[in-house]
Amino acid sequence: MHILVLGGCGFIGSHIVDELIISGYDVSVIDHSEEKFRAPLPAVKYYYEDILSIAKLSEVISAADVIIHSVSSTNPASSNANPQADIATNLTGMVQLLECMRQYHKSRIIFLSSGGTVYGVPKVLPIPEDHPMDPQCSYAVVKLAMEHYLNVFSNLYGFQTTIIRPANPYGPRQWYLGSQGVIANFTAKAIQNQPLTLWGTGQEIRDFFHVTDLAKVCLRFIESNQTGIYNIGSGQGHAIHEIIDTLEHLHGSKLQINQLEKRDFDIPKVVLDTQKIQHVLNWSPEIPLLEGMNDYYKWLNNTLASNKGHISS
Repeated sequence: MHILVLGGCGFIGSHIVDELIISGYDVSVIDHSEEKFRAPLPAVKYYYEDILSIAKLSEVISAADVIIHSVSSTNPASSNANPQADIATNLTGMVQLLECMRQYHKSRIIFLSSGGTVYGVPKVLPIPEDHPMDPQCSYAVVKLAMEHYLNVFSNLYGFQTTIIRPANPYGPRQWYLGSQGVIANFTAKAIQNQPLTLWGTGQEIRDFFHVTDLAKVCLRFIESNQTGIYNIGSGQGHAIHEIIDTLEHLHGSKLQINQLEKRDFDIPKVVLDTQKIQHVLNWSPEIPLLEGMNDYYKWLNNTLASNKGHISS
């Protein structure tokens, strides 16, 4: 079986590629550039193109049995700065992909949406898949629009669609600069003996889970042919101050904190209800938070040491 991974050179996509290779699948990747942290894998066929150029890659689409969409050009912070660009790249890119799939009679797609943003401020915790949608940033609005287009193509053309709404994945190869990925960002600051930037009080709750667990879920969906919408996360909430405490334990010293006002798009509490995925695939995450954070700390420490902190953006 041939699997095409859009965004397969990114943080999440590269781990999905790893699981696919281990399981013996033929894998192709479309991404705008090579991976930041390792050389191209010999077993993978790479196509370095923007998702808006998907029409140029019709032969890649036509060869794929399953397409995994794990690419995004924005994050919650950057999307509000330029909503038009968010729409023009991510939403338009998705529609072009779906039209190309329809042209070549390809119908199986797994889409990584966002469980951390699409629901908005939760009315209940943990958050089930049928929770009302109240997105607070362009990133979440566009993710939901992409989900709706997938549903349209499922209803009109019989697409087999799986929508995954991940909580807050973290782990090796996660980019550590910028405003997204609190574990990655804090870990980098700790290793480099820089103050952490804390937006809010530290009481904000998030659902963190290791990227390997997310990648394995994608593999399970390929093998099970299950469709529908599924939350993926640990099902447990951890306050940001708990992340800081754990990081201080791993680092072996207290960390300096630069505390700032809460950002408008930050949701106070996000914990996903994962009962549906547990029931359908008998799945639960395998890597506990302390083990996962230790894994990332060691990886990033080695990466920064070998590159002296200079990795191209």
